[in-house]
Parts: sequence; structure tokens; C-alpha cells
Amino acid sequence: MFHRALLLLLLLSALILSRVMAPAAIGATDDRSGGIDLRDAVGSPSACADRTTTPRLIPPQDSVTLPILMYHHIKQLPPKASATWRNLTVSPQAFEAQLRYLAEQGYHTIYFSELIAYFNAGASLPEKPIILTFDDGWIDHYTVVYPLLQKYCMVGTFFPPVNWVENGNGKQVISWEMIEEMSRGGMEFGSHTLNHHLLTGQTEKQIMAQLVDSKAALEQHTGKPVVVFAYPGGGHNALAVSLTAKAGYEAAVGIMAGVEQTRDDLFLLHRITVPYSDDLKTFAARIRSKRPPPFLPGSSLWPDPRSELADR
Repeated sequence: MFHRALLLLLLLSALILSRVMAPAAIGATDDRSGGIDLRDAVGSPSACADRTTTPRLIPPQDSVTLPILMYHHIKQLPPKASATWRNLTVSPQAFEAQLRYLAEQGYHTIYFSELIAYFNAGASLPEKPIILTFDDGWIDHYTVVYPLLQKYCMVGTFFPPVNWVENGNGKQVISWEMIEEMSRGGMEFGSHTLNHHLLTGQTEKQIMAQLVDSKAALEQHTGKPVVVFAYPGGGHNALAVSLTAKAGYEAAVGIMAGVEQTRDDLFLLHRITVPYSDDLKTFAARIRSKRPPPFLPGSSLWPDPRSELADR
């Protein structure tokens, strides 16, 4: 009788403990996620279909309609946030809604390496291809973006300035450990220079150092070739473009608006900025438009003045 009562007591205790601990389990909502539920965010391999079985476009051409979306911060903003911050930020809830929309509409996220192979090697692309890019290596790229991309079986390309990673503490900007984990999880990384300084106005030697050293650091930590570059602030000139190719990159993006990508403009690929104000209807129209609106004049601030890492 005593043993039966003791067993019943142990079972009851275990049940209570499991209910208490449940919110702390993987996938529970936490403050870093901006209030969204990341349950089941990290999908198992069996949950995502093999991307190689996706229907393909045949044959390759010299141009392709391919939206490249540009994100920076994925976080909540206060009501009185400036136009600059509203143009550089998307809320976690809106971001997840956008991913869900892309999945429901049959878009397929791809890597820049796939776009390069399409133009240069005659490879095919999935139907309705799209590239998701995330600039500056902010911590929410790891805490919010990465698990949501996995939840929807998508991939993204991340452009962290290397010195920001080196000098950070993993609280404001992602760390090398996070980058390595994300790379193992199927994310692509491109260079955004060492310190996010504009390439225009720098000497050839200075530009090459920014290009070569950042590329080498990312390749060392990911163990993968870094084939794409993002011009900080979108700033580029003929010298910067030619040196980007000379440094070993195979493509580059700025902030020029558009959805048509061409073989001749692999180092001047177009992107679409996604602002805080977009509802799903506006977002859908933006990625379908042949002439999406440009990055808002006067709204760009590079480096971010609120980042203590900006000048390092």
C-alpha cells in the first residue's frame, strides 16, 4: 500500500513539474522573438521537402524576374520611431506573415550561388525564385529570422560586417558561433566589408583590404566559399565594382530597386527594401511590381549612429 501511494505521488509530481517547465521548452515564446510564437520553428529535415525536387525553369536565360528582398532589423518599434528606423525595420509578426505569404504563393527561396550558376553555368532555377537578404548582422537575425526561416523551410543570405562581429559580445550583433550554426543550418553568408564604411572615396588598397579580409574571415568560419558582396549604404563606383570582381566575388548587391536581374549586372543586382509600414497587400504588390519604389531618399543612415560598433 505504501509503495503504491509513493508511486502515485511520484507520478503526480512529475506531471506538475512537466506543466511548470513547459513554457521554457524549445519553441516557446520569449522576449527576443518580439512576441511571436516560435513553436516548431526549427523544423526537422523530414519536415522540409528536398529542394532539388522543386519544379525548374528550363532553359536559363540572360535575365530573370527574381525579387531580392532587403531587410535590416526585425524587431518592434516604438510608435514615434523615425522614418529612418521605419524604413530599416520590419516587426517580427509582419516578417512571419510575409514568409507565410511567400510559402503559400509558391515562391522558392534560393542562394546567390544558385543565381550565379543560372547565369554563368547554365543551371536551372526553381519556379518563382526569390532571395531574402539581411544586412548588418543584427542579433535578431539569429533569434528571430533564423528559426522562422527554418520553420518555413526557407533559406536566407546574411551580410554581417566582420569587425562588428569580432568586436561584439553576441548581444547586439551576431557572434561567430551563431554564424557557424546558421551556416550549418543552411544559411548563406556574404561580405559587407570589415567595418561598414562606404567603398567610394577609399583608395584601391583600402578597398581591397575591406573586400579580401572580410571574405577570408567569413570563409574561415563557415567553411564555404563567399561569392556575394553587399555594398555598404549601396555606395559604389566603377573602381569598387571592378575590385569586387578582382577580389574573387561573383556577384554583388546594392540598394537599386528592381526585380529584373541580368547576366550583365551580376555586380549591380537590384534589391527591394521592405519597410515597417507594409501590410500584406502592399508587400505582395511590391514584390510583383516591375518598378518597385526606391529606398526612400534621405532615410538611409550608414553606419547606424545608434550602434556603438559602427566606427570600429
